[in-house]
Amino acid sequence: MNQNRRLENAASAITGLKGLGDTIAYTVVMLMEQRQAERLG
Repeated sequence: MNQNRRLENAASAITGLKGLGDTIAYTVVMLMEQRQAERLG
């Protein structure tokens, strides 16, 4: 039971990190697109 909880904590931590990574990637893409638009415009 103790190990089960540890696995759940690890899984939620990994999920959180993945969500954070997705957010960062999305932000980077948006910034790059904005820069390109400024350069073209």
